[in-house]
Amino acid sequence: MEIQGETRVNQKQILFSSQNAEQSEKTIFILIIIVCSLMFINSLNEILYFIHYSYRLDSETYVAVKKRTLACLKYNYLLIINKRQFSNSVHNHSCSQIRISILVQIFQVFRKKLIQGSLQQNDNLCQFLNLKDYSKYSKSDIEKKQKLIWQEIAQDWQKYQRDVKVIQLAEFGIPFSARRFIWPLIVGNKHQITLELFEILSEQVQNIIIDDKYNYGRISSMKLIQKDLGRTFDIPSLRNIFQSGGPLSGSLQSILESFCVYRPDIGYIQGMTYIASILLTYLDEYQTFIIFSSLITHPQLLPIYLVDSNLLQVIFQQFQKLIKINIPQTYQILKQYNIDCSNFLLEWIITLYAKTLNPDIVGRIWDMMFFNGTNVLWKTGISILKLLSSKFKDLETTLLLLKYPQVNEDELFYEINLVKYPVDVSEILSNLQL
Repeated sequence: MEIQGETRVNQKQILFSSQNAEQSEKTIFILIIIVCSLMFINSLNEILYFIHYSYRLDSETYVAVKKRTLACLKYNYLLIINKRQFSNSVHNHSCSQIRISILVQIFQVFRKKLIQGSLQQNDNLCQFLNLKDYSKYSKSDIEKKQKLIWQEIAQDWQKYQRDVKVIQLAEFGIPFSARRFIWPLIVGNKHQITLELFEILSEQVQNIIIDDKYNYGRISSMKLIQKDLGRTFDIPSLRNIFQSGGPLSGSLQSILESFCVYRPDIGYIQGMTYIASILLTYLDEYQTFIIFSSLITHPQLLPIYLVDSNLLQVIFQQFQKLIKINIPQTYQILKQYNIDCSNFLLEWIITLYAKTLNPDIVGRIWDMMFFNGTNVLWKTGISILKLLSSKFKDLETTLLLLKYPQVNEDELFYEINLVKYPVDVSEILSNLQL
């Protein structure tokens, strides 16, 4: 089968789910925090910080944080009641600093818990893996268990490929070792590229002489590939593998050049090296070429690799609309700095985030994209902006963050599941026509 299109599946949101009663209790608690905190905090930053993360805590952490916070409020209440006893203004200022310091410590505690990973997410994963206590198992043990399940799924792929539970399981991330046999099944081979065809293309590359006097379509772009091999990835371990002379540099160059021969109307553009490199970390050359070709020629992605200015403008307009709907304050900030989404989105999407984000995060994004369609790419972009927006202090800082975004994996995938994706935007982006 090909990459799952924009198929509408009524998936149950199992990640980060919580009971209505617990959410209501949290809401009431947050309101109390706001009222009480306004009595003694000059800045609302800490309050907003608390509200942002309270809804994302697992039950155990939430109870612990609530106890500490209520204790802090009680302490501040006593200080306020006895305020008249403090005649020394310096002493008053010191007490105020102590109060804020205590709150900041509390906020740091549950932020650290969140970054370490959601216990609730782990519990949901346990349900799939039939594990009673997630904490008793190492990361490698969990991955082995996941791999066994994916092997069972692969053996009867026709039965499981559209199973909602399989799609939900993929949201936890397909194990590194399982992507080798799962990704080819999800993506399929819609172009019917045989091993013989791939070998023929590879041989033709050796016989091609690029002559600028003649029109070869975009096949002349092959000359750029050799130069770009050393520019792949900032991570030294990956760069050393794929740069010129590295163990996989020959395979990477062969795949990119073979694609230029296969689709001279598309040729090669900067950024393709990242996509092929990620695939090569999981697959052999032949399977890499099949999936690479499927990605580049995907109807919703092809306008990007053909650099079709009219369709790119449509993509930018729809993404701008998503920003306005999901993160209106960020929309206003970008507008204030005169930053159009074309300034950063094209680089993100051309590499399918392989240049922008950590390779482990990229693998999970592609897991979801292969199952759910290209809408995952736009949702990822919105989620990145949402996580970065609090750091948009000035134009220079904002541009730097957009070029080199650093986001937490758990936070990113939590936000992806929350992105509003209107039907009209989905239809426009799903029906791009060259």
